[in-house]
Amino acid sequence: MSTKYEPVDELEAVRNVDLGVNGGPLPGKDDTLLKKGEEEEENPLWVVHVEARLKPSSPALADSIKKSVKEFLAGYVQTLMLPSTVTGWTTYPALANNLDLLRITESTCTSDRVPFSQAELEIHVYQPTDGDAFEEFATSKTDGEEVVAASVCELPCRNWDGLWDT
Repeated sequence: MSTKYEPVDELEAVRNVDLGVNGGPLPGKDDTLLKKGEEEEENPLWVVHVEARLKPSSPALADSIKKSVKEFLAGYVQTLMLPSTVTGWTTYPALANNLDLLRITESTCTSDRVPFSQAELEIHVYQPTDGDAFEEFATSKTDGEEVVAASVCELPCRNWDGLWDT
């Protein structure tokens, strides 16, 4: 159900604006006034981040994968659970041939469930490397001996996948 605002006049509309601390508008409230007959949005869109990890051999372009992920989720999912690993995408050929993993990671919504109709998807497509880290050496100034200066790894890397989650 939508609330309709019908101020008597502009002065009356200004008097009816929600006030917060120190007389200013409440945080997050839009300070523009609704005109007569306009509706306030009751079902806001929440940004939901989706990770699509490509198979190492996938030649697919990110845009085509994003489109396929969106089509799949729109057709098969009513509510997005946060965080979760999506199942069932292996029956969708465009995804089964190219993806390793599909995850719903986070959202601006404070709930752990977001109805698909209220989700604005931010789909992140990535293809991790299988390479191992390699070491860079430097020569010590004091005794001339070579010492490990750094371990270098190309990211995203399959060996480190999920490390951030722990």
